[in-house]
Amino acid sequence: MNIANRFSTTCRSVANRAIALLVLLCVAAAQVNAQEAYTLRPGDVLEFWVAQDEQLNRSVTIGPDGRLSLPLVGHLTVEGKTVDEVEADVIDRLRPYYTDSLDIAVMLQPHPSHLPSVFVAGEVEEPGVFPYRPGMTVLHAITLAGGPYRTPLVARDVDRSILLKSEIDAAQKSGAEISFAIARLEAELAGSDRVVAPSNLAFELSEAQLAEIGEREQRLLDLRIAARTSASNVSSEVREMTTRGIEAVRQQRGIIDRRRELQAERVASATTLVERGHMQRSQLLEQQGGLAAIDGEAGELEAQIAAAEASAIEEANRDGVLSGERQVELMTELNDARRQLEALNARLGDNRRALAVYERDSAGNSQEAPFAYRIMRTIEGTSTQIDASTLTALLPGDLVEVMKISSATPMASATVN
Repeated sequence: MNIANRFSTTCRSVANRAIALLVLLCVAAAQVNAQEAYTLRPGDVLEFWVAQDEQLNRSVTIGPDGRLSLPLVGHLTVEGKTVDEVEADVIDRLRPYYTDSLDIAVMLQPHPSHLPSVFVAGEVEEPGVFPYRPGMTVLHAITLAGGPYRTPLVARDVDRSILLKSEIDAAQKSGAEISFAIARLEAELAGSDRVVAPSNLAFELSEAQLAEIGEREQRLLDLRIAARTSASNVSSEVREMTTRGIEAVRQQRGIIDRRRELQAERVASATTLVERGHMQRSQLLEQQGGLAAIDGEAGELEAQIAAAEASAIEEANRDGVLSGERQVELMTELNDARRQLEALNARLGDNRRALAVYERDSAGNSQEAPFAYRIMRTIEGTSTQIDASTLTALLPGDLVEVMKISSATPMASATVN
């Protein structure tokens, strides 16, 4: 009996394990079937990678008509298909062109508007649309939206007050720097070599800080003046060298003119001797050739003089153009600096007024109202309002509304936790 009982118990145990394994397999199969494959829509991007031909590798956006185009494949309708189906279609169309088996990979970049999303509205820092993730709760969505909105002028918000003071200090330093930069630009435009500290400086900095900023701007002005002076000196030297070169060429031209006079006399004498029969004509031609050579040298010298004079004029004009361009640059920099200072003063004034409110309300008697959460969910075309907590699970397409609780806040009857 004991052996029979043990055998019977063993058989029941094996059967139970077999039934449990079968149930697990069925559950797993149901979960796999529940996860439907993503079907393609216009605007999605598919990236194709073909091992056999790198020229076919590319990213293609599905057009509004639901089709895409690939070399050798042609137009292919992909809307409503899965990535695996598109991959199979591409392989079928490319197979006639390749002898080896094709190694193709297709990767999907869905269009952002096609991804499951949730919407957050109401009393949050940044209302908007955010991507949905499985297991997302109301708290997750509110966190993506920057958290619940709180009045920036809550007296107990010490961190905000400290941040404002830091921004004011930084703005005052920036304002002083811009003011000294304006003074330096005005000095350079006026041809002065000294940066004069602004007399109406309204920024609260120490004497050491102001002196450091002024010295920095003075060094920059000195460098710019030195660069401008160096460029001017180089231009003057170039013009001087060109003038000396022109004078030397003109001296050579004077020598050439004297040689020509002598050669012309020789040609006249030779002509007389040829006419009288005392000299052969070839000798006359030789003298005339010498005269022509001298005329050629004179022409070359004239060309050199003209080129040198043109170069001198160009250098003088270039110096003037550079000076004019520099004036335009200085005016542009000055106007930009003045606009920056104006914007900074406006921002500094806003921060000072906000900080004054913080300091005035430092007692902090008021308290921030608590928040309530409501979900707008559409099921089979019907919209439902659901009262929720921060732990309420969300579904794709839900709209989360964050509200401050007050006696006038209406609430729906259904609550999901």
